[in-house]
Amino acid sequence: MEKTYLIEEMTSDEYLERVKEAPAVLIPLGSVEVIGAHGPLGADYLLAKTITPMVARETGCLAAPPIAYGDTTELSGWPGTVCIPPDVLEAYYYAVAKSYLSAGSAKALVFFNFHSLNNYAANAACRRLKQEGRKVFLADWWKAVGKNCADILEDAENGRGHGGEMITSVVMALTPGLVKLDRSRNETPRKALSYYSKYLPGSGSPFSAFGNFNDYCESGAWGDASRASRQKGEELIRRAVRVVSDYILEAADIKHDHR
Repeated sequence: MEKTYLIEEMTSDEYLERVKEAPAVLIPLGSVEVIGAHGPLGADYLLAKTITPMVARETGCLAAPPIAYGDTTELSGWPGTVCIPPDVLEAYYYAVAKSYLSAGSAKALVFFNFHSLNNYAANAACRRLKQEGRKVFLADWWKAVGKNCADILEDAENGRGHGGEMITSVVMALTPGLVKLDRSRNETPRKALSYYSKYLPGSGSPFSAFGNFNDYCESGAWGDASRASRQKGEELIRRAVRVVSDYILEAADIKHDHR
């Protein structure tokens, strides 16, 4: 029987024994949010639940249970979307991390984020933990996917859009029955998106502007999702798991193979 990397399946004693050898504990961060008319509300949560064990097996890390809800401030208003305010989320992330980083426990911790807007809260929690002498990191799944996707995407202009070809392909690869491609509106994003893309926080611009998804689209998604496929998603996942795994092993300064 293959040994588990899932903390929820371990006894307390098993966890204590395994965490001594693990490079880090991975805390998956998800969300429940609209992904157009075709994607499941729980896509980010479902990916966090499924992909984090893949990375754990690659790296020898332990996988904590996913935190399902996230900061969806910019998506508020669409039915089924659940928003946790950033300050509340930061406190929650911090409390969970402190539990795993308590004495005799995890050597390091990686927030493994599957909803990029959670980065605001996760960054704040990591900064606090770092000042307390903790070894903490943050990995963004969708940035890792986007890092090596240019040769796969057919929709070069909007394929990385919310609910577009890239995201839909990944979701199809792991939860194919939950994607309703025939319902996708394949929206072209509104002109405002090009403006906000230049000035959103983290864009590198000296000026910041703050938009929301109502500024960008009508359905909660944009891009030609009809070009998405399970096969594309499988390759995107394979590449991104490798990217994230290499990052974690480098961050933990682990040189030998845990697989």
